Amino acid sequence: MWFEEIFEEYDKEKTNENRFLSRKLNLIRQNNITKSDLSIH
Repeated sequence: MWFEEIFEEYDKEKTNENRFLSRKLNLIRQNNITKSDLSIH
């Protein structure tokens, strides 16, 4: 029974990690877009 709880915890952490990573990626993408916009103008 205990390993299920651990797995759930692990799962939660994984989800948070993924959320964090995708947020980071989005920020980077937005930065790149603004940079390319600036270079165009």
